[in-house]
Amino acid sequence: MSAAGPDDEPAVAAGAEEASLVTAEVVAFAVHQPYGARVRRERGERVHRADGPDDVGHGPRLGLEPPDTGSLQGDLEALLRTVVTLLTVPPGSGIAVATLGAVTQSPELAEHVREFFTDRLARERPLFDRAVARGELPADTDPMLLVDLLAGAAWLRVVLRQLPVEEDFVSRSVRTVLKGASTGA
Repeated sequence: MSAAGPDDEPAVAAGAEEASLVTAEVVAFAVHQPYGARVRRERGERVHRADGPDDVGHGPRLGLEPPDTGSLQGDLEALLRTVVTLLTVPPGSGIAVATLGAVTQSPELAEHVREFFTDRLARERPLFDRAVARGELPADTDPMLLVDLLAGAAWLRVVLRQLPVEEDFVSRSVRTVLKGASTGA
């Protein structure tokens, strides 16, 4: 329970009893809403409301801003570290895994997830434009494919294989993907 009050709780609770209450609706809310959003239990069921100035549908989703390190390698490493953190540190890890499990069962959740990733890719686009301008990538590079390859490697390792992330995983993954991308493969 959060310190805010007995009826306020995180979207994904730490305890097994609370974790069993996570539904596609709760996960969709957690993925789609701004950081300050809370899930409140009223009338024996979960309903949603936003707390504070970040009203529903406004503000940065999960507060993830694309990096600008001055190099494509650095930018992609920062992005991949964010994904690894999301998948390994609660409560984000619980939300991410619950979303993966629920998205195939809920068209509404699938739409929220598509919107989230469309928004993310649009905000990350300048990172790839800068890399093309610096000569680090060919102009016809597919940014979505690069992000999918990197994020997919993290999801597969952390969530599906349940393996630890070695210290050099992020830099090694980015280097490997960029070697293929820089050749126009």
